Amino acid sequence: MFRLRENQKFKADRVFPAFYRPFVPMQVYFDRVFNNSVYLLPSIFPTPDAENLAIVVSGIGKGRVFDAFITTKMVDICFHTTSVFLFPLYTYTEVKTLYGTTSQKQYNITDQALRLFQKALNDLRITKEDIFFYVFGVLSTPSYVERFRGNLSKELPRVPILDSFREISKLGRELAELQLAYQQYVWAVVMKEERGNLPEYSNLTITADENALKEYVERVKLDKENREITINGKVKVQGIPEFAFECKVGNYPAIRWVSEYLVKEEDKDTGIVWDPRIKVEEFVDIVKKLIAFSERCLGIKEQLREIYEASTPVKTV
Repeated sequence: MFRLRENQKFKADRVFPAFYRPFVPMQVYFDRVFNNSVYLLPSIFPTPDAENLAIVVSGIGKGRVFDAFITTKMVDICFHTTSVFLFPLYTYTEVKTLYGTTSQKQYNITDQALRLFQKALNDLRITKEDIFFYVFGVLSTPSYVERFRGNLSKELPRVPILDSFREISKLGRELAELQLAYQQYVWAVVMKEERGNLPEYSNLTITADENALKEYVERVKLDKENREITINGKVKVQGIPEFAFECKVGNYPAIRWVSEYLVKEEDKDTGIVWDPRIKVEEFVDIVKKLIAFSERCLGIKEQLREIYEASTPVKTV
């Protein structure tokens, strides 16, 4: 059994917001004492409220599905595939001052890289954020992933500089905002915070009585063949459109991630219980939101495909 020493006391400022899986939020105690591997995460999220954006991409390995997603919070190493890499917009370094140590934020995109893009595209208006969202847009483009599937399973992505930089950067930003908005919505539901209004898919058939909808989620069964979800064996959500299964985040569709992980579960070895404590009606609401998310996500990726395939390479970095 692991025991704390006297100088290893619980620290409230080490509790970080995180996503264990896509759309599966958790609070994580992040400290080298407890975490086996912290990698470079302290330089990306040095404090629970540190501002950052990070592109999450699938790790290297034979047969792995490549995908890119974006987050403002820490993620598990097996976030959407068996391992992931994070490419942040910012990094933080510790700086000593007269009043102690503070974290200083700087762009993770170098001045040299900025000049390279500006020169290649003959456009001095390009910013580091433009480059960040451009990279995210390229990595999210289906035809890019299809074309370089073999390379992406062996090495980190290489990104071409295309003459359609502006269009791809704009769509990359739009896709990022979409993903972040729906992540934040699910976060608010699970963490009992105030949630905003987001589009949802309303053309579903919900079979349930009022009492069943007020119960907490205990079991969820997703049936792709019949395009339905059964919750607690009592509530049925039917008429799920096919595109909700086609739009995947890493290995699985968004509705499968929540169906598998936003459910009460007890670890057999430790007895620790993971219980998001969301009601059936809240889970149904999340499903409606994520179906709408899937439709919009596919639409943006199709736009990226069309622009990418009509583009001319300027340079590869």
